[in-house]
Amino acid sequence: MLMFWSFWFTPVAALVIGLTSSTLWLSVVGGGAFAFYTLGECVAWWRNRRQWLPAVCWPLGAVLFAVGFVRSTALAQRNKGVRWRGTFYPLDELKAGRRLQM
Repeated sequence: MLMFWSFWFTPVAALVIGLTSSTLWLSVVGGGAFAFYTLGECVAWWRNRRQWLPAVCWPLGAVLFAVGFVRSTALAQRNKGVRWRGTFYPLDELKAGRRLQM
C-alpha cells in the first residue's frame, strides 16, 4: 500500500507542500507531474474508449481503490480467511499454497 500511495500521490503531495512552504520549484515539479499524469490518462482513455471524465477523475478512483484494498485486507485478517463466490478459503490454506514465500 505504501508503494501505491507513493506512486499515485507523490505529485499531489509535492504540489501541496510546495504551495504551503513557499518553495516554488517543488510546487512546479509537483504540478507538472500531476498535469503530465492527468494528460497521459486522458490520452489513454481517449484512444481506448473515447471517454474523458474517468481520466480526469483519476485521483478519486485512486482513493476509492486504496479504501477498498485496506478494507478487504482488514476483513480477511479479521475473518481469518476470504469468502469468494460462496466458498470460504482460510488464510492458512492460502498461505500454504502460495508460490512466493515472504
